Amino acid sequence: MRKLKKDQHRQGSEELPHKSICRLMLISLIMVMLVILSACGSAAQAPEPAAVDPVLQPDVYRAASTNLAWSGNLHYQNFVIYGDGLTFISAEDGLIASLDTRRMTVNKLIGNPGCQFAWHDGWLFYAAGQLSNTVRKIMTDGTNSVRISTFSYQYLIASQDYLMGILTSTGQVMRMDHDGTRRQTMFDGFATELQYDGQFLYVCGSQDKTGLIRIDPETGVSARLLDRRISSLNKVGDWYYFADLSDQQRVHAWSEVEGNDLRVTEFSLTRPFIVYDSWLYYLDTEHQNRLMRLPVSAGCAKTDQCELVVDDAISSFVILPDAIFYRRPDTNRIYRVPLPGGDPVRIS
Repeated sequence: MRKLKKDQHRQGSEELPHKSICRLMLISLIMVMLVILSACGSAAQAPEPAAVDPVLQPDVYRAASTNLAWSGNLHYQNFVIYGDGLTFISAEDGLIASLDTRRMTVNKLIGNPGCQFAWHDGWLFYAAGQLSNTVRKIMTDGTNSVRISTFSYQYLIASQDYLMGILTSTGQVMRMDHDGTRRQTMFDGFATELQYDGQFLYVCGSQDKTGLIRIDPETGVSARLLDRRISSLNKVGDWYYFADLSDQQRVHAWSEVEGNDLRVTEFSLTRPFIVYDSWLYYLDTEHQNRLMRLPVSAGCAKTDQCELVVDDAISSFVILPDAIFYRRPDTNRIYRVPLPGGDPVRIS
């Protein structure tokens, strides 16, 4: 009897630590989940979208439009771009034109087709020709049109020192001077997307092994940040937003600083999206490609706060600090919707 009690006591003593450890692990897991939920809940309370007036806040407008031209708008090749007080568009007939947003009038800049814009220091860079098979630059008054490359490029970026882009034929990321000279290879794989934050280039590729690569355009030094295939990259501060191809193209957010990899949405986004001013703008492919937005911050989103922006079928869109520009499928016509919202107005 005494031996039985001793055995029972010994067995109870052995089970107690095991139960305590399990209980502590469960409590820790619950606390972590609560912290994540709390952080997402507070981070998603974004202010309502607001427009920046280019006349009243020219410096703020210029900085915001430059960042958009280097990031989200690149996914749709900057078919509308702002530079030095003017807004340039690739009009319905494919010709370059400047847009007076006060009067909503369009003035043709040159008599040649142009698209895939980049802008720096009084020069508009663009893909030229019927097949966009060369790169040219032109001044805002339509003078000094110069061919700087006989090759086709995508994702054109004009920085302080260089013109950069993806060479269409090979997928290489190239860097050149603004006059097209001193061309150098920055990435020798097959790049599909390019972003720039004013210091580093960020490359996504067609191969799973490419992942996300960061490149210093000055030195050419590169580092692989992620080793899985991603698309629709948007870099916002320390956070990288992208569609994760290994997770059915759900939106993820990753922070190198925080070390977090968070799923932002439970739905998939198969078309490129743009993150701007704490809002994620995307095309709802399940509902006729209407333009939607939801608040995002620090890798978190509140999908129940999702808003309809444009009730129209859209094939591509870009954002400027005071308006959204979009095209319908099978047409080059451009429509403008003021931020934070309003009725679309056809401008070309």
